[in-house]
Amino acid sequence: MRKVGQRHLDDPSLLPIFQSAQALRAPIMIHPRMPDAAVRRAYYSGFTPQVDAAFVTFGLGWHYDAGIQFLRLVLAGTFDRLPQLSVILGHWGEVVLFYAERLSAMDKVSGLAQPIASYLRKNLYVTASGMFLPHYLARAAAVVGVDHLLFSTDFPYQYRTGHDARLFLKNCGLSEEDKAGFAYGNWTQLTGEN
Repeated sequence: MRKVGQRHLDDPSLLPIFQSAQALRAPIMIHPRMPDAAVRRAYYSGFTPQVDAAFVTFGLGWHYDAGIQFLRLVLAGTFDRLPQLSVILGHWGEVVLFYAERLSAMDKVSGLAQPIASYLRKNLYVTASGMFLPHYLARAAAVVGVDHLLFSTDFPYQYRTGHDARLFLKNCGLSEEDKAGFAYGNWTQLTGEN
């Protein structure tokens, strides 16, 4: 889920979707998608067609766009109105986690019930999405907590031979208990599946 037509995810017309998700205890995943044409032209063009396409999608554009949509939900007070709503961002939080300190500076002006860091820790889950980098895992754990980490690959887009996913999970540096949570337990806890 991402921007819908010309509406951002915090548009009031989309609130029933989030209300239903909270009532059902169903997480919402904000998946990266192509930014609007005006954004593509302004920020991601001027190179070769191949570079423009990579830049606006998997290179950076997708990730900024998805992260911004999550932040719009936070800043619009969505999680104040729906405190049990859970949102999933892939790719270690779509850049958001790496700016957590800067985002917290908005606490002075946001008018939110809690600091932004609270929404990151309480309402946000993040997946690896095939980015098997131990320092990204450490950053994600520091911001959202190990109980909000979800293991995932990005098959078939970032498929690599050689059992990279299995090796990353095995050697990720988490305790055995936290590793089990990351591998499957946090998902079953989040969704109520057994």
